[in-house]
Amino acid sequence: MLDPDLPERITARLEEPDGLEAQLAKQLAEARTERDGLAVAGRVPGRVSDQLADESASAASAPGQVGSRA
Repeated sequence: MLDPDLPERITARLEEPDGLEAQLAKQLAEARTERDGLAVAGRVPGRVSDQLADESASAASAPGQVGSRA
């Protein structure tokens, strides 16, 4: 004879993976957002370095010029 509570137990047990799936999906989305933010932050030092190098090169290519005066 089957347990009369079996369908209820199965239904309750099905809810556990659904809740875990939702929790993991949220964590995955948060991890992706953090990874994307870190990727952007990782590019900042290179861009700043490039800008400083460009400014230094521009200043070096105009000898005898101080500020906006010749």
